[in-house]
Amino acid sequence: QFISVGGKYMKSCFGCSLDYLVTASDPVRSNRLRTLPSNEAHKIPKELWRIVDHLYRRGGLYEVELFVTDGYPDEVKGIMESLDCGEPFEKVSLHSMAETLVRFLSSLESRVFSAAILKQAHHSKTENLHSFCRLSLRQLNPLQYRVFTYVVSFIREILKHKEHNKLSVDLLAPVFATCLFEDDGAGKAHLVLSHFLSPENNFR
Repeated sequence: QFISVGGKYMKSCFGCSLDYLVTASDPVRSNRLRTLPSNEAHKIPKELWRIVDHLYRRGGLYEVELFVTDGYPDEVKGIMESLDCGEPFEKVSLHSMAETLVRFLSSLESRVFSAAILKQAHHSKTENLHSFCRLSLRQLNPLQYRVFTYVVSFIREILKHKEHNKLSVDLLAPVFATCLFEDDGAGKAHLVLSHFLSPENNFR
């Protein structure tokens, strides 16, 4: 005998591509959802903006060990639901919001920085780390570039307050190298990200 099992798929912004998210007019479960033409597309995913904006406004820059300490599973689940449905965030721990950001970036259909880009830059035989990083960045498409620089700029802001939050490049680079970069097998992701986390190294 066979038992029939049924279910209803609930669409989520987690697991989508950047291209889909910026051309989605509304949250993915909205009844008003439509595809925007390219000239009206969002600059970055609105879900990414909502998370970072919340962390900025609620004192995340000063929160001790943000992105190092885990959030609460039930809160993370609730935040994800709010992003999918476009509902206001409930009162949650900053660590839960930070964990949701890492999960969101990790769940993208493709990492912002592909291993192919890192390998392409590696084979160019650039002479130093600065040149290698600049070349890697230039291989990103405009959307990838905006997302990468947006996230890295946010991390830089956090590091400006390291005397309060007890964070450092050494603590945050491994976290974001994992969720922003596809593993190239050569450890280049950590080098590139650490380079751009230093404020003296600009994006251009």
